[in-house]
Amino acid sequence: MSLSDVEVAELKNLIRVKDLVRRTENPNPFVIIIIIIVVIMLMYILYVKYIKKTISGIWIDANEKEHEIIHDKWSDSIMIDCNKGVVKGNLVVMYTEKKMELGIWLNDKINWVDGSVWHCLYGE
Repeated sequence: MSLSDVEVAELKNLIRVKDLVRRTENPNPFVIIIIIIVVIMLMYILYVKYIKKTISGIWIDANEKEHEIIHDKWSDSIMIDCNKGVVKGNLVVMYTEKKMELGIWLNDKINWVDGSVWHCLYGE
């Protein structure tokens, strides 16, 4: 009993499908690691780009003086009136000439440790 050409082609196709299923059952560990790393990086990029809040904008203190804050969301560094600083969560740290000032950023207000409060006029 010999097989026809159609039956031989079907058997070859069946063997190819079986081999493909076997390869997908046991993927290479490096492929899995690369997929995980890419997914984590994509999630971080989406978080920083669309979810993470920015403190950038024009802020006003109790003396009606305006302060411009420029916030880089990727490095969390800020520039406040040509002074450098950093934002970590809701903590605002500003470095002036020889001192460091701390503040808490909540609900479009910055409450500084010295008792002053800045309100956001408009932001990004």
